[in-house]
Amino acid sequence: MPQNGMAAQLSRLGINPYTTLEISPSATVEQVKAAYKKMALGLHPDRAQQDAPESEVGKITELFKKVSLSRDVLCDADQRRLYDAQMNKGKETPPAPGGRKPKRSPLEAAIAKLKAEHDKCRKAEIALRKTEAVLEKRKSAVLLSKSKLVDIERQIRQMETSS
Repeated sequence: MPQNGMAAQLSRLGINPYTTLEISPSATVEQVKAAYKKMALGLHPDRAQQDAPESEVGKITELFKKVSLSRDVLCDADQRRLYDAQMNKGKETPPAPGGRKPKRSPLEAAIAKLKAEHDKCRKAEIALRKTEAVLEKRKSAVLLSKSKLVDIERQIRQMETSS
């Protein structure tokens, strides 16, 4: 995509890169990159295809594209200046440093809800795997105890027959 069209594309799509990356408009490039990395780890299409239900992969991939485009615009000083200028013309004004975040668009709210549900599912899956591991250990302990019990019973029978 041409560099001069990224800020315009964000505006056309109604994407606020600050709310998408959950950062302040005064965020430094390093903070933008850190926010992108944090979000991209959970949204990368390769990971989404492995972890998310098939019905959600497309939504997660679209969100990943928006997060990437937001990062590209905010890390490029000229694109960022252009985006901020477009928003200051009356479409939307980014919040002042330390100010409140702008209200989320319905799409951004739906994306945030989807991310929260995805995170909840991942945590539940991790808890389930831990529980399965504990159960497997307990099962092994029961089988071992059962084996020892069988050995003890055999020894008792041998002692009874030899006496």
